[in-house]
Amino acid sequence: MHRIPVGVWEVKCSQPLHPDRIYYKQFAAHQITRLLQSKHQRFVYKLRDEGKSQKPFDGFTVEKSPAWCVLVYGKDAYAVDVDVFYKYCMREGNKSVTYENAKKLGITI
Repeated sequence: MHRIPVGVWEVKCSQPLHPDRIYYKQFAAHQITRLLQSKHQRFVYKLRDEGKSQKPFDGFTVEKSPAWCVLVYGKDAYAVDVDVFYKYCMREGNKSVTYENAKKLGITI
């Protein structure tokens, strides 16, 4: 078992009707775009000054950082590099990542 990897990440969980797969469409287009941007370029984000909760800081800049799609299937989770995830879903035309494929594509966390 590993820890959550260093870098930026987006977590998606399998749904009760399909516990063995996570669909690409569960990610918003901007989420994948920002993960790729954070990994290959620079991403700057300003946190909003809203609500009563305390912010950890005003914002952050990420440049050429590791970026992950974290896929959760029940109690099992896998961190898949965003480039690997993007290639698997977009270039190879897969609409989902099965539990078995996530084990091959990612690292256990």
